[in-house]
Amino acid sequence: MSETSAGARPEAAPRRLHLRVLRVEEGSGGLTMAFVGYETPEAARVLTGLDIMVARDRAAPLKDNEWYVADLVGLDLTHEGRVVARIRSVLEGGPDPWLEAELPDGRRSLVPFRGEFVGSIDLSAGRVELLAPWLLDP
Repeated sequence: MSETSAGARPEAAPRRLHLRVLRVEEGSGGLTMAFVGYETPEAARVLTGLDIMVARDRAAPLKDNEWYVADLVGLDLTHEGRVVARIRSVLEGGPDPWLEAELPDGRRSLVPFRGEFVGSIDLSAGRVELLAPWLLDP
């Protein structure tokens, strides 16, 4: 972890960086954040493309029928009460994420994470209902 003094302009951001939030402003286009050491748009440009991670205990509380994407990994995909696959990863891209499902025979398939394909999610039971099992067909 490197410290950057206020006003200094870093030339490149390291692969892992601990940032401290200086301010958060809400506007019509969403939230704008400034970090200590990256107060100006020019200084913050080196952070473009980086993922911002927040410790679970500091993340926004979940509402009913909400979950974190990371919580889906490892859950069983079930259809009519039978386990048909396991979620190995969640891929971001396009308008909706994709669930990477591993079938019992080791094959992998992608399931669009959309209401017409995925039903109820029960984190405590470790399962996600698959409404369209044909998506797993070879």
